[in-house]
Amino acid sequence: MTDALTILETKIRRDIEGRYCLNDCHRAAGGAKKDGPSYYLATEGAKKLVAEMEGHTDFPVGPTNIINDGKNNGTYVAKELVYAYAMWISPSFNLKVIQAFDALMMGNTPKVSLSRNAQLRSAVALLGTSITFNRRMGMDLQQARIKALAKVEDETGVDLAKTFGWTAQIAPQQVETLTPTQIGQRLGIGPREANQLLKQAGLQVDSRDAKNRISWAPTDNGLSYARLEDLSKAHTDGTTQAWRWYPKVVDFLRPFSRPKEAAS
Repeated sequence: MTDALTILETKIRRDIEGRYCLNDCHRAAGGAKKDGPSYYLATEGAKKLVAEMEGHTDFPVGPTNIINDGKNNGTYVAKELVYAYAMWISPSFNLKVIQAFDALMMGNTPKVSLSRNAQLRSAVALLGTSITFNRRMGMDLQQARIKALAKVEDETGVDLAKTFGWTAQIAPQQVETLTPTQIGQRLGIGPREANQLLKQAGLQVDSRDAKNRISWAPTDNGLSYARLEDLSKAHTDGTTQAWRWYPKVVDFLRPFSRPKEAAS
């Protein structure tokens, strides 16, 4: 049996007590900054796993070891932590790690390892699929690309934008979009009436979410008047998504909003 663990054509170094270099695993996963070993080991899950291993008699040596000798620098960890780290990155990378360890135990060269070119081909294929899906969800092309690139990096560990030197272009002018409240203001009605008007015109439909709140989404006809936008959350970090309408929808709705003539 060979002692050389190889993950996606990346050789994983070991320290004198048999631990595996987590930095090498990070490189095998694509090297995304957010997936760095230090970020993983700072998580509560990693801390609890390390504590459990330190108090267990099945682990005669410590589960982690940091080397700074100038030659073999890195964080070396027990096999169990390699598995946990891989799952933290993504299920797909975890599968590659499991297969690599199986190959190591059988004394075989991993046959599932992808070449760099194969990784790129797979990542590019996923990018195309993601962009198509995002466009169907109402995103403009640039927004669809940015979302798709993030999806590809999360799933495959490949940063296509960095690999091919692609930089998002800033639009010369921000495209204006409207909320139902703003649509109502332009038509002289309230936001509830605006939502009902959009529904009456066949541009959106309503449903109830898990908390019985009304949720609106464009119909197929409405998609040409709307797009899905990222919005900052009011009281927490991160973003949420909501549908917004292009100004041209106001002219489309005007015939539906004309008040009935008063009875004489």
